[in-house]
Amino acid sequence: MSSSANKHFLHQRFTAMIQVPLVIWLVISIMKNIGATRAEFMAWVGEPLTAFLMLTFVVSICYHMYLGMSDVIDDYVHKPSGRKGLTMLNALFALVLGAVAVFSIIVITIV
Repeated sequence: MSSSANKHFLHQRFTAMIQVPLVIWLVISIMKNIGATRAEFMAWVGEPLTAFLMLTFVVSICYHMYLGMSDVIDDYVHKPSGRKGLTMLNALFALVLGAVAVFSIIVITIV
């Protein structure tokens, strides 16, 4: 079995690998939509494939951020009570940020 640290490392690398093609797709797509009206942009975000890729991107970014900040907290916060509190805040922030972004994309897709 792999250790917790090994799983953490693999999750970080996996989310980073997912993000590379998604960032390239996002940059190209945004460049194609330069000059589009708000309605055209919202219609683009509302397409099923675009919505799926955006949801994948947002979830991957939030999880990757959570993992990276957990490493920073573990490395630089030495007081156990401070580490526990910051770890909880980190998880809460990533969860709220991801939930708001996912909700927004779903609302745009439905409307």
